[in-house]
Amino acid sequence: MLLLLQVLFSENQTQTASIVAALVRRETKKGQSFPRPLRPTEEQERAARLCLSLPGVSAGAALLMATGFPSLAAMASAARATLMRKAGLDEEKAGRVVEFLRRRFRQDLYEGDKS
Repeated sequence: MLLLLQVLFSENQTQTASIVAALVRRETKKGQSFPRPLRPTEEQERAARLCLSLPGVSAGAALLMATGFPSLAAMASAARATLMRKAGLDEEKAGRVVEFLRRRFRQDLYEGDKS
């Protein structure tokens, strides 16, 4: 995996604020910004923490997933394309999330001893 990283330097807080504002404007134009105002409920914050445990989901994507669906059940049953659109996931990451959420587990491994 090739990682491209650009380091930006500034001389003071004012210049740093200008750089950050310019980056926000650029990301907004590309459609990569968070919806405004983004004020998640407590339930959405809990859902975001759960989404962070999903494979390939970043903090930003987790927050978008938690606020973009009415419930965890709706998110878990969403199609790959819907996850891509609502959470900004690429096709590979959305596919891994769908595969994980639809995986069947052996019940005998987590039901506990019934004797």
